[in-house]
Amino acid sequence: MKKALIVLLILGVASGLFAQDITWSGSVGTGIWFNFGDDHEEANVTADDDDDGNPIVATLGAKYAAEDWGIVTKVKGRFNDTAGDVFFSNAYGYMDFLGGMLNVKGGYIQDGVWSNAGPWIDDNGLSNGGGARIEVKPIDGLNIGALLTFPNGGAEAGTIANFFQQTAFGFGFDGGVFNVAATMRLYSEEDAYAGELDAALAANFGFSGIEIVTIDIGAWIDHLIGEANTYIKLTETFGFNVMDGLGLTLHLIQEFEDGLKVFQISPRVEFAVSDALSIGLGVDAAMRDAGDGLGLADIGVDLWGKYAIGGSSIKAGYGFDMLTADYGDSLNHYIKVIFGYSF
Repeated sequence: MKKALIVLLILGVASGLFAQDITWSGSVGTGIWFNFGDDHEEANVTADDDDDGNPIVATLGAKYAAEDWGIVTKVKGRFNDTAGDVFFSNAYGYMDFLGGMLNVKGGYIQDGVWSNAGPWIDDNGLSNGGGARIEVKPIDGLNIGALLTFPNGGAEAGTIANFFQQTAFGFGFDGGVFNVAATMRLYSEEDAYAGELDAALAANFGFSGIEIVTIDIGAWIDHLIGEANTYIKLTETFGFNVMDGLGLTLHLIQEFEDGLKVFQISPRVEFAVSDALSIGLGVDAAMRDAGDGLGLADIGVDLWGKYAIGGSSIKAGYGFDMLTADYGDSLNHYIKVIFGYSF
């Protein structure tokens, strides 16, 4: 806790000193999350969204933008009672050429591009990494380019795959009412498949041409050319604005790998009582088929209320997660109160 306060104090002083030249952003999240198992004896404290079980999670981002170049950094810290983990999630410089039609970034780049993937499909950093990213923007809304990362072992490792710690090629187009993006990634694994060239593909399509409906469809396919089993993940998200303040969202996920099939359905309903207060209910149900027939694996329910004003928020709720008898037969329910601040 002391380490977290010291880091936040230093960052706060720095932001005051350089605020005139740098655009700052940041967040702090903490909370009390009581988890109770079947025996009602387990309880712990975690941060918002259970971020690795850390009681405090903080970020600080800074951006200096000149006319045609700039520097972007973002630091994330996760702190518990005995230790802290502080690391860069962004640290790169960039330059614009030809009136912004060509953009070159160099460093550690983690702000994904060529993807509109949300939290329901992980693009696995297909357009991120340490190295250089080149983006060409010939017309409004179109972005094409490549990410060239640092070699994984270089020529001394003896195989061509070691030059592909991660190399990506992608494009994205935002046409206003719709957007589409795709990224192809070449890489070499660092563990069981070291030295073997592999590939992954992520693609997304979004549509918002109807005022009350939004649609997002995504696909992620991994291990396209390597020896590992091909992994496929498909997602569909449908949003409905039923009336002022009331929104419905339906998330569908399908996963396939080596004979295992997983299907998840996650409806959400949220109602804005006022500009600051909202309440919501979400359900997650997962079904699995490992070759012995499709069966319900687990089901979870989350009920919450959130009050937010300015950059501050408080979220309180109750929920439970239940595994069926075929997949562990356990029940975990929880009460949580989460505090957040962002700027």
